[in-house]
Amino acid sequence: MTRARTFPAGSGPLPAPAPGRTPGQGPTPGRGAGGNPANRFDRLAVTPEDDGWDPGEAPPPLRTETRIERPRSAITRNSSPDVPFDRSVNPYRGCEHG
Repeated sequence: MTRARTFPAGSGPLPAPAPGRTPGQGPTPGRGAGGNPANRFDRLAVTPEDDGWDPGEAPPPLRTETRIERPRSAITRNSSPDVPFDRSVNPYRGCEHG
């Protein structure tokens, strides 16, 4: 089992970025995984190259929208013939990545 490394506040500098990542190519805060390291199943290796095109202005920051939802029940009824049960619980309702 692989465990994530944690770094207590004030414990010193953060570790170096993963191999294959360039500075400034960091993750977009609040939007999923920040890296995609190469693996043994990759058949294509791509190296970024400066072609002289100006990337222009940075796009506006992405915003997360939060809504209050007042469900009538924590249990949902299923009436589908494809599902072998008639009730379920969905704790991730409305989750932007679920």
